[in-house]
Amino acid sequence: MKQNFELRNEAWNTLSGNWGNSVLIYFLISLVSGIISGTVAVLLPELSSIANLATSIFLTYPLIYVFVVKLMSLVRENKPVALNDFIDTFKVKYSRALPVMGLTFVYIFLWTLLLIIPGIIKSYSYALTVYISEDNPELTPEECINKSMEMMNGNKWKLFLLDLSFIGWFFLSILTLGIALLWFRPYLETARIYFYEDLKSSLETKAIEE
Repeated sequence: MKQNFELRNEAWNTLSGNWGNSVLIYFLISLVSGIISGTVAVLLPELSSIANLATSIFLTYPLIYVFVVKLMSLVRENKPVALNDFIDTFKVKYSRALPVMGLTFVYIFLWTLLLIIPGIIKSYSYALTVYISEDNPELTPEECINKSMEMMNGNKWKLFLLDLSFIGWFFLSILTLGIALLWFRPYLETARIYFYEDLKSSLETKAIEE
């Protein structure tokens, strides 16, 4: 498999010339989610926690699902991430995104209730669920999660190290009060897509050889 610096370089090169819309869409996702949660927190403060959870499950996570799907199109087809196309895709894929992201969240949440570390480990086991869902629309959300666990068996540490290699961006996001996050998140998501593409290719090659 490719080295992490190769995956980061591929992601950076892919986003070159496409940062504008990627940053704009992630900004709008954050803005809309924040406005809804904030409004409910002001009007119904006693329900703020429930409102934040509901906003994440029914809006933010499906939006992130579609954001990742559009980045997959950018990686595979060099198809620019456009706002109008993003909105249209969200309308079409919402019914798929909601159960996939919702079920993934529930599983990670339940594992986290046991201990933080098992929750983190499981989040890496489920890390490929969105990509698998997009590539295999005939699979149920549960089957997508199971396939992600199968593919990530023995590969969780590598993805963790890829994420860890972005630690400079993480601290930059903190220092800029979240501004750098608008660039960091698309960069990280694109690198993870390249990780998936590389892992899938490696596993297919291994299966043929066997």
